[in-house]
Amino acid sequence: MELKLIFAFTGIILTIWSFIHYFWSIKKWNTKPHVFTWLIFTLWLWTTFFIQKENGWGAWTYIILASFICCFVVFLLAYRYGEKNITFSDKCFLTWGILALISWAVFKQPFISVILIILIDLFAILPTYRKTWNRPFEETTVMYATSGIIYILSLLAIENYSFLTTWHQIAIITFDFWLVIYILIRRKVLQWNKTS
Repeated sequence: MELKLIFAFTGIILTIWSFIHYFWSIKKWNTKPHVFTWLIFTLWLWTTFFIQKENGWGAWTYIILASFICCFVVFLLAYRYGEKNITFSDKCFLTWGILALISWAVFKQPFISVILIILIDLFAILPTYRKTWNRPFEETTVMYATSGIIYILSLLAIENYSFLTTWHQIAIITFDFWLVIYILIRRKVLQWNKTS
């Protein structure tokens, strides 16, 4: 149990560190977060936190709480300083994310809930993928790489491993690390295009 708490505590420290870095990058106008991405992240983390609270605290729940607070701050910053070019596809992703969140709250079936949570995350991060295609220098790779590491720690902090307790973290790790790779590739492609 103590090892699980160490993983959770490390995850919380990394969460706070990565978000402080992200806040600073936003304030310096280097990063322009997509407001829809952070709205959906905030809503589902709020819901996840209270569901975990009702069903018994686990060490990794503290990572969720720290992430919720930080995501809410990013949402507020994104509203003021973030991406202003909202496309039709962004609105679709927001709608689908909110519908998935409502469905998750309505169904309350464990397997369906995990699938819906993964879909919520996917719909949340897709506007950032879309924005990054055109402007990859307006996102920081540090935030998403650290997030992937944090969710690896949250996997290690889980007390009872099962599909229900692990697949959500695995999905986030995948989405985050792919976004880092995607950003780096897009940056290289744009740099090559400028030099050729």
